[in-house]
Amino acid sequence: MGPIALTALGIPEWVLIITGSGHLLSIISFLLALILLGRLMGEHRHPGSTMAWLMGILFVPYITIPLFLLFGGRKLRTLAGRKRGLHLHGQTPGEGPGQQEDPRPTADGNRVELLPDGVETYRRFMEIIEQARESIHVMTFILWRDDVGRQVVESLARRAAEGVEVRLLLDALGGLGAKGRFTDPIRKAGGEVAIFMPMLPIHRRWSANLRNHRKLLIADERIAMVGGRNIGSEYMGPYLKDDRWMDYSMVVEGPSVFSLTEVFAADWEFATGKNIDDRLRIKTIEGIPKAGDVRLQTIASGPDVPDDPLYETLMTSFMQARKRIWVVTPYFVPDETLLRILMSQARLGRDVRLLIPEKSNRMLVDLASRYAQRELARAGAQVYLYQGGMMHTKLVVVDDEMAMAGSPNLDMRSLYLNFEIATVVHDVDHVQEMAWHVDDLMRKARLYRRTPHGTQGLVIESLENVSRLLSPLL
Repeated sequence: MGPIALTALGIPEWVLIITGSGHLLSIISFLLALILLGRLMGEHRHPGSTMAWLMGILFVPYITIPLFLLFGGRKLRTLAGRKRGLHLHGQTPGEGPGQQEDPRPTADGNRVELLPDGVETYRRFMEIIEQARESIHVMTFILWRDDVGRQVVESLARRAAEGVEVRLLLDALGGLGAKGRFTDPIRKAGGEVAIFMPMLPIHRRWSANLRNHRKLLIADERIAMVGGRNIGSEYMGPYLKDDRWMDYSMVVEGPSVFSLTEVFAADWEFATGKNIDDRLRIKTIEGIPKAGDVRLQTIASGPDVPDDPLYETLMTSFMQARKRIWVVTPYFVPDETLLRILMSQARLGRDVRLLIPEKSNRMLVDLASRYAQRELARAGAQVYLYQGGMMHTKLVVVDDEMAMAGSPNLDMRSLYLNFEIATVVHDVDHVQEMAWHVDDLMRKARLYRRTPHGTQGLVIESLENVSRLLSPLL
């Protein structure tokens, strides 16, 4: 029966228009749901996250589909397939067409300086900027508008005015308060400031959810600082500060700086559409002089690589551990697989220890973490709660031969969503030094005492469960 006949029956035309529009909207929603379901199943994401999105798309598509478009994407396929960098030139690629080079390049001949102290980190950070002759590349998640942030901006502007190539790359969310007039001195002096992944869809390359959490300082493609510290007095400064966060950085010299530079170059090109220059295209790892005898491995993980090298490295190293696994992280919300591996190793008699802050700056993450703490303690692992304020340190020590430091936390966001970078140290002496630092931190912590399941109260237990459900977005 056609619209004219229906109108003749007394059904108003506006009702027909609304009904037809609703039918069309249902068809569009169904097609969108099919497309998103295909995308969802094609991404190697956490099973709980997959199931939550799947149920939402199937049963409440009008709400879930817009949320998925804003927050659900985990991999940028075009970026992962085409983004330059994330491997060392000169490494042997995989056989056959379309094979990717290993995004976890290892290089010998490096010198490493470990920096657990915020005052010494600030001194070295400013020293690297002052001693640069050709280029200074800085990438950070947060740049605070405080004295330390202002001093860094002023130093970068002065070096740019002296003819040094200065580039500052800020994440759109973390650098929200610093991307405008605060960094204008750098621009006016001839340097460049870029914003990574704007959060609003009016931009060509945007995401409300995928954040660049990498922290890098590179000078002259010769010396670099990598770690967990952002730029601000909360993380480092020229003087001691009682409420400064505990954190960790390292200075690297040698061939591994080249892979770090490639990561920055690739991120800069993605954010701005500009190549830094042609030097990286003609350089090879063999052209970088050795500075020491330490073997390092660079891990760049996130939406810009096809797989999850950070997650895979942690899983493999935990499984292969024969003596100890020490994990230091401000936020501990692992997926079920990593948690079960740690629990199994604890039951096998390995020295499994977790050090987290007694109370972090993110209450929901603390609630989401309690389940994993209880399970680890129940399996025989030692869980330490740091008492000296906020601890932002990210360190993993496995046996005596491997340790990792960098930007990633051991939570769902760092493991599956953020752009992250870490350095793995394969050197007995440096691993021991990092272990000593972890041991010192544990002396300032109290040992977690497990409470029986169900005794924490219905409200707290419900909040913990809701927080765990939201953990991929925290």
